[in-house]
Amino acid sequence: MAWPSGEWSEITSRATSLGLDLELLAAEGPIREVDFSELAHVTRFIGDVLPDILDSAINRVATEKIREAFSRSDAALAPFDSGLQLSDAIPAIRRALSENDISAYRQAYEDLVALLSEIQAANDRTRYLEAIERVAPSWAESIRRREGAHGKVEPPGDVTQAWRWSVLEDLLADKESKSFDELMDELKRLEDDLIYVTARLVSDMAWASQIERTTLPQRQALIGWMQTIKKIGRGTGKRVPRLVAAAQQLMSQSRTAVPVWIMPVSRVVESFDFSTPLFDVLIIDEASQSDVLAMTTLFLADQ
Repeated sequence: MAWPSGEWSEITSRATSLGLDLELLAAEGPIREVDFSELAHVTRFIGDVLPDILDSAINRVATEKIREAFSRSDAALAPFDSGLQLSDAIPAIRRALSENDISAYRQAYEDLVALLSEIQAANDRTRYLEAIERVAPSWAESIRRREGAHGKVEPPGDVTQAWRWSVLEDLLADKESKSFDELMDELKRLEDDLIYVTARLVSDMAWASQIERTTLPQRQALIGWMQTIKKIGRGTGKRVPRLVAAAQQLMSQSRTAVPVWIMPVSRVVESFDFSTPLFDVLIIDEASQSDVLAMTTLFLADQ
């Protein structure tokens, strides 16, 4: 007696949430005049009619899910329809989805899988062609277009020997295009460039080494010495003796900052302390024309 308000009510409520109005469906059809006619009508509806209705509803929900899956797949494939050069595999897949063609979809899918499996080979081919193109653009273009012998799986011959032949042929053609005098001029120019670059390299390396081993106090002392020498000027002022002493003191700190010092004898006397040798070698230019004052500089070096 409690079944209509219990189990049946729960069934109709759940069916309504899924879009089925069981009360309305159960009310359809005539009720035969028999004992317990309403109960018999509901029993017949539940046993004979309702299973078909439920099957139909289940199939409708499943169909909607399949359509949604098709729609999502088509939307996911749309950006690649024209962006990728994958033959017609993706358009064929989309067409099979829209037409519900299982056989066409299977074939298009297999074609796409086969193409994707060759992506690495295609990328390798592109990379190799780009490398060849930098040094042999005509050869790369022939391979890219698969023209003649360059369209086969295997190269037409020994690639290494062919490359060596081509390089030597270009070198000989280039040499034959120049006269002997032009080649000699080029050789002389290259030799002069080599001498100049070597001299620059030696100079730059020497100065770089000197700069690296020169300390900050030495640099400061060298700047101070230069400023002091400027103040001495012609050497006639009252402060000259004191400036000379200061210059000698600064020179003792900064002399190693410069590997070679070139200056007049008079400046040497002002700048250096003669108590101990300071240099390895000393050269007096035009020594035969120098006076006795130049002899004082001999105390500055071992040789």
